[in-house]
Amino acid sequence: MSMPMHHHHSNFAGNLLMNQASGTSLNPQSWRMPMWMAQAGSWNLMLMGDAFIVDTQQSGPRGGDKLYSASMSMLGAEHSIGRGSIMLETMLSLEPLTVADRRYPLLFQTGETAYGRPLVDAQHPHNFVMDLGIHYARPVGAAVMQLYYAPVGDPALGPVAYPHRASAAELPQAPIGHHWQDSTHIATNVVTAAVRYRKLRLEASGFHGAEPGENRWTINWGGVDSWSTRFSVMPTGNWLLQVSQGRLADPERTHAGTVQRTWGLDATHDRSGTASDVRMQQATINLLADMGAQPATLRPGLVSASASTDTTAPTSTITAPANGASVGAGTPVAITGTAADTGGGVVGGVEISVDGGTTWHPATGRANWMYNWTPSGSGSVTLRSRAVDDSGNLGGGGAGNTVTIGARS
Repeated sequence: MSMPMHHHHSNFAGNLLMNQASGTSLNPQSWRMPMWMAQAGSWNLMLMGDAFIVDTQQSGPRGGDKLYSASMSMLGAEHSIGRGSIMLETMLSLEPLTVADRRYPLLFQTGETAYGRPLVDAQHPHNFVMDLGIHYARPVGAAVMQLYYAPVGDPALGPVAYPHRASAAELPQAPIGHHWQDSTHIATNVVTAAVRYRKLRLEASGFHGAEPGENRWTINWGGVDSWSTRFSVMPTGNWLLQVSQGRLADPERTHAGTVQRTWGLDATHDRSGTASDVRMQQATINLLADMGAQPATLRPGLVSASASTDTTAPTSTITAPANGASVGAGTPVAITGTAADTGGGVVGGVEISVDGGTTWHPATGRANWMYNWTPSGSGSVTLRSRAVDDSGNLGGGGAGNTVTIGARS
């Protein structure tokens, strides 16, 4: 169930708290965070979460295979106190149980350790307790003041952590760069003060800077030795712009005694209310069919698909300029042509090469296509085209047309 922008038993401060993501972070106001909501007396309850069963198979000397489960659940309870509101929240994960060997394979990922060794091409599981905090917010004039304390929580640094980020919440595994963007999203002894005035928000946090230990069932408690600030601007309901900075003391266990200074600048745009592209949805269904799977239910306008048997690559022909033609250096030339797929599929796209196939550039159109080219230099060059179909079959490009580049006309 999607969370409504205003709960009928929440005051203004309560609505602000209920629309937060991890810690005090925010997504664009237009994004409706999926969650289940209920009431218990005068308390507003919210529950959200996800769980994935992942079978990853990565080839090459750096890759690895693994069957594991990634999960997260978050429970919040909000209650009005006069003009203000209080909210209790906790977020838990079973990954310490369902991710064996303290990691899962993820090419190019780095960050933290397993059995005392830095993780490379791997991602660590999240802690059992990812968040445990209390919020208080109250309007003061045209502004809203907010306090947040969390034995385990997320200080005001960087974007929304990926499990709650509008663009990444449904990913079954951590995005590349998670450690660098979200490294503090499970910090301890977090205290944050924030003030929001209309479309502006300023936050400041103190927290313990060390990353969680390898024992993901415990809380790596420590004193406040690090700080961060974050300034956010919400120009429209669909946009969120923010800049943040922080000073982290001893964040990496393998580099004791270091201080890390971090700066972040991010922009988030939500397209809620924009109609989904049915063509992309159908393409996803077709791709799933090639993988031997299909959705249990389909929205109107979509149809079930079967695995493709098309193994024939599409063909592409350049119609202009003709083979043997001359073109002037610096004079724009429209390279045009046609493409067809005789294997039962459709042409997905066409690419053009103006250097005999060394580099390729996307053309506009499919069955009839065009590419604007401005020749340079002099002498003969070979123009080649190739097409790809909806089954991923890529044409070879053929001999192409040879043209001569002459002086500027």
